[in-house]
Amino acid sequence: MTYPRGKMEAMNLTRPETTHDVVIIGAGNAGIALAARLRRDDPDLDIAIVSPEGLHTYRPLLSYVGAGLATLRRAQRPQSKQIPAGCTWYRESVVELTPAPVSGEVDATSAHQVHTDAGRRISATDVVVCPGTHIDWDATPGLRQACASPHASTNYEPTMASATWDMLKNLRQGNAVFTISSHNAPCPSVGLKPLFLAADHWRREGRLENITMTVLNENSDFTGLPRANNEIDSRLRRLGVHVRSGITIESIDADSRHVITRDVDGNATHWPYDALHVVPAHRGHDWVADAGIARPETGLIDIDENTLHHRRNDGIWSLGDAAQLGTASSGGGLRRQVPVLSDNLIARRNGQPLAARYDGYSVAPIPIDRRHLILAEWDRQGHEEKTLSFISLARPRMATFAFDLFAQPLIYWHRLLKGK
Repeated sequence: MTYPRGKMEAMNLTRPETTHDVVIIGAGNAGIALAARLRRDDPDLDIAIVSPEGLHTYRPLLSYVGAGLATLRRAQRPQSKQIPAGCTWYRESVVELTPAPVSGEVDATSAHQVHTDAGRRISATDVVVCPGTHIDWDATPGLRQACASPHASTNYEPTMASATWDMLKNLRQGNAVFTISSHNAPCPSVGLKPLFLAADHWRREGRLENITMTVLNENSDFTGLPRANNEIDSRLRRLGVHVRSGITIESIDADSRHVITRDVDGNATHWPYDALHVVPAHRGHDWVADAGIARPETGLIDIDENTLHHRRNDGIWSLGDAAQLGTASSGGGLRRQVPVLSDNLIARRNGQPLAARYDGYSVAPIPIDRRHLILAEWDRQGHEEKTLSFISLARPRMATFAFDLFAQPLIYWHRLLKGK
């Protein structure tokens, strides 16, 4: 692996090696919630968190920022306030991970090495790799240029969420196109949020009949739950939205404002747009691939999807967007992943079997207007996994909309990030 000169010089600085029981790479929802849970489950664990971000973003709220229903300030808080008490925070970026040699047997004494851009080397017998993924701007030619214009945006980039609302609220007529990538995009179905929320705004403003809406979805459907998909399809039909699924988004021509797609037969279609919201392709970090812990075909970390432990490297774990989970990635899914990984990590350190299992639970909250929301919940087999056993939340409800917009952020900051 080749590093820029400045990074090599930083790595060559003389710094003592530090050692911890557990190193968590990443301080998003997954990393902070897991660190807090581990501290609750085993207060004697020496835990370090490695992440350079100074701000912590509650990402589900970005869709509401992009609809004028929330502010970016409400979605972000200082990262220093989220680090659990008793944990060491290295505000540095990982540049290399060197797993301990594969022995073929579980060995709780082998140390993995984490190298940072500050020249620090951190050793640990357990490393949890959860840095998330990042937008792959180069995967779609023209995407970066399009999003630099006032005619395209994405809620997946926090600094662009407000621009999404400026773009959509000011559209008077023309073509509004919404794309959804199939390449590692976290909770891709949230790409429908700006469509439904903007359509309700346009209806209230009397502009809806003058705007043609199109969804270009590289996936075959929108969620893993057929009941929710039927509700969504019905709503899209009532709004007159043109839906194309199972296609490939090849490129974007920012100058002529066209999205170019190709179908399974190889036929290309050019879709004109006056406003474009993109759920972009995502990719894992280069150092993850270099460490040999990812699946080559996806770039996601190759863990046992039930135990969340790596398939080959003892003491390597993962959860969240960076992990190959066998189900749709979602922040809500971490509610089930965090306790499973905590239980199994502690069991391994105590020489016990990995008994906890993650069933693939995932969730997609999709508002169909500015008052009602569908909460789709499913497991790895596509069966509905109800949070409330006595009622299905996959039907549009005012209560779920209010919960998602107002209550869930409070639960996130005050409960989930505390390991509760």
